[in-house]
Amino acid sequence: MLRALGKYALLVLCTAVGLVAGYVSYLLAALVLLMIYGDDGQSGHPSKFLMYILLIGSFGLFGIAGVAVGLKLSSGLFKSNE
Repeated sequence: MLRALGKYALLVLCTAVGLVAGYVSYLLAALVLLMIYGDDGQSGHPSKFLMYILLIGSFGLFGIAGVAVGLKLSSGLFKSNE
């Protein structure tokens, strides 16, 4: 029972860390887009499609990577001695 809880806790922790990393990458990419397009309203704005791709891409890639790392770590750390 504790072994299963430990596996799930490690998986949730790695997924949360992956999503936090995705959030940071999204903020940095949005800052770069702000520097490119400016905030004066004269040079246009990035398209909504570009912003959605950036949002889904950063959270999706880092979230899936967090799940994969969590699965790899939990299977390596909690091997049964059978």
